[in-house]
Amino acid sequence: MNGIQFEVGQQYENTKGAYEVLSIEGGDMCIRWQTGEEVATTVKMQRRIIERIQREREQPPIQSRALPAKRKTKTPTRYGRKSDSSMASQFFK
Repeated sequence: MNGIQFEVGQQYENTKGAYEVLSIEGGDMCIRWQTGEEVATTVKMQRRIIERIQREREQPPIQSRALPAKRKTKTPTRYGRKSDSSMASQFFK
C-alpha cells in the first residue's frame, strides 16, 4: 500500500472520473462523481483502483515496448536440420 488516505470532502479520481468523498465509516465510503451519481464502495477497492492507475501511468504501454526481430532460419526436417541433397548422394552411391 502506498499510503493513500481518503478524507471527507477531498477529490480523487478513478477509472470513471473525478469524485468527492462524502463520508467514510470504517472500511466503507460514499462517493459522488462530478455527474452527480453517488455510490457506496469500500476504501480498499478505491485504494486499489488508484494504485493500479498510478502503476499504469509509470510504465509504458505494452505496444510501445520493442519486440526482438525474428531471425530467418532454414526450414528444419523432422530430424532437426535442413537436408542437403549432396549428403544424400554420399549415402546412395
